[in-house]
Amino acid sequence: MPVVKQVTYYSFEELSEQAQQRVIDKVREWDDLFLSDEECIIEGFKERHPHIRDMDISYSGFCSQGDGASFTGWIAGDWAINNLLIEQVNKAFGSLLRDLNCTFDRGDSRYCHENTVSTHLEDVTWADHIEENDRLRDSMLEQYYDDITNVIEQYRLDLCHTLYSELEQGYEHCHSDENLKELVLANDYLFDIDGNFYPYDAIKIIKL
Repeated sequence: MPVVKQVTYYSFEELSEQAQQRVIDKVREWDDLFLSDEECIIEGFKERHPHIRDMDISYSGFCSQGDGASFTGWIAGDWAINNLLIEQVNKAFGSLLRDLNCTFDRGDSRYCHENTVSTHLEDVTWADHIEENDRLRDSMLEQYYDDITNVIEQYRLDLCHTLYSELEQGYEHCHSDENLKELVLANDYLFDIDGNFYPYDAIKIIKL
């Protein structure tokens, strides 16, 4: 014979502190919790660095020794000359250096931290009087190849560290008790007295 049971459900604010913490800990384990924040951080990073063309970002985080962030692509030559090389290598590059082809390429690794990508200076275009003299062109390239590569490589590393820091800060904020509490309140979830969601099979997250 059917038995009818009456169950009382509660809003988050009606729960005990212990039950509220149980809810927060459960939400923290949701797999897709950071997904939309991650996308915003990555897209924002790309928009702030349009001189890195065809940027493809990879990262892992945030608790293992091999975690980190990196990207592949190539740097716009005119930007690199005007914003990095003139100041850090040779002020005369403004008139001597016309363009360069420099790429960021990923090696064979199961990790994706900054050291899994390297900087490759593939070609340099000098001023006409240098390009017309093979010996002078080779001499200039030999003299400055390492300096140009090292400056751009350091810039790439700095960007990787900045990106990972932004992702890590975003992750920590997303999973903080305060943020998770706001998320639960915004969705008007109901719970039993122990902090179990109701209905159990219809939990849908709506980001703030």
